[in-house]
Amino acid sequence: MMTTKARVLLRSVLASVMLLTLAGGVVRAQSLPSGVVSKSELTETDRSAVKAWLDSQAGGLSSDDPKVVKTSRDAILQPLRSAAAGGGVSVSFRTELQKQLYPILEANIADKRELVAVNAVRLAGETAHANTLKLVSKALDDARPGVKYAACYAARTTLDAAKVNPAISARDMIVLLGKLGEVGSATTDPRVLEGVVLAMESGASIPEATIAGARVQSLTALSGVVNKQVKRLGTNEAPAPMLAGLLRAASVARSVFTDSSAGGQAITGQGGKAMVELAGDLLSLSAKLCDSPAVTGDDRGTLEQMTAAAEAVLVLAMDASGKPAPGAKLSEPLRSGNCEGVKKAAEGVLGSGGVVVKAFNFAGDRFKL
Repeated sequence: MMTTKARVLLRSVLASVMLLTLAGGVVRAQSLPSGVVSKSELTETDRSAVKAWLDSQAGGLSSDDPKVVKTSRDAILQPLRSAAAGGGVSVSFRTELQKQLYPILEANIADKRELVAVNAVRLAGETAHANTLKLVSKALDDARPGVKYAACYAARTTLDAAKVNPAISARDMIVLLGKLGEVGSATTDPRVLEGVVLAMESGASIPEATIAGARVQSLTALSGVVNKQVKRLGTNEAPAPMLAGLLRAASVARSVFTDSSAGGQAITGQGGKAMVELAGDLLSLSAKLCDSPAVTGDDRGTLEQMTAAAEAVLVLAMDASGKPAPGAKLSEPLRSGNCEGVKKAAEGVLGSGGVVVKAFNFAGDRFKL
């Protein structure tokens, strides 16, 4: 049986557990009032509640203890994610959240401790407001690979959140896509390339009625990244690590034609042409890498998958644009190791007199076979 002294000690311990020691002080953990996250217009009482809640959680974001950082981050994310799964997070709540959280995130992203910086970038992405998006864009230039990758993930999270009750404008999105395009074009890090592609995939799935032009702008930016990577990899002695990211880009491009839930409008005009160029660039890379000794084993399989996906994109994009489908295929001779056959097929589709070049009036050396 527990003695009176033991019971008193236990109650004291439990009371201590209910307090969070943050930023050098003891602050009682707060919770948000029910429904405030989805409320269309916050009152002064609501704003005070948001401040009290953040004050009780945010200090842990700069802790040296990874567990404390994660606990604080997850506590702030929890109501956002719960609301997103229900009626959505209101613009009013995102505006108030960023107003109070911004100075903390700005300081933490600049922190030399990568764990602190990465978690601040993630929170900036989840806040999904035009102001915190500036922090995400800045983090895309961070020299630390972990922070840069976290910024790609945060950009994706912001664009996902913009599908419902967006707190960013079409202009904000275009600026972000431009920054992602710069990063994706220049990177030699496979993870960063894939992160950029995934962020652009999210942009391509924003409904036209929510942010006009989101899909076309995202696909055009994606095509630009692929073009720059193909130019670099075609003369690179070790291109294999980046192939997975390019396969992902081809898969994203294919999905915009085959997934009816990915945006809602037909891919023609500028968007359709961008997809033709993306597919053509990937196929030109396939022709260059067919006999490369640096692409073997699993990497060879990735190259074959990328080629097949790019061919599918080309057929779908040309069909959507009312153009005849190219007859020659690169994937079949590639699988059999017939590199001469691959180059011949590429010339027939992408060369100066090729089907694609004629159909879209591209310059004869557009795909530089």
